[in-house]
Amino acid sequence: MGKANDIFGSVYGWLVSKDAPKPKEALDFMKVWLGKETQTKLAAEGLSIPMVKGTAEAIQNPFYKALAVAVNHSGWICVAMDQLLGRETGRTFNNEAAAVAAGAQSPEKATQVIEHSWSKSRF
Repeated sequence: MGKANDIFGSVYGWLVSKDAPKPKEALDFMKVWLGKETQTKLAAEGLSIPMVKGTAEAIQNPFYKALAVAVNHSGWICVAMDQLLGRETGRTFNNEAAAVAAGAQSPEKATQVIEHSWSKSRF
């Protein structure tokens, strides 16, 4: 059973492949970009809702600040399924979910379509 401070939604993330042309430089950049100082500046300007603990105080928009505080106090965050599956299969997932909800597709057939998409676009 979940807790009142659990969060379901989309959060952003970053990936650097081991085959990146300059992986060290990419990681160095991300350390700065995702660091508390940069994220605090972005938050203060209203350019993002940082997921870095201790940056919520800089957010001026009360709604965004409430979101950041909730994230800071959450013990669990679940990423939305369409985001987790990637662009192509995520779109297929959304389309099939809507078709099932509308009664235009059976759950079994929707599952087959999603699994087929995943088998082609798995990363």
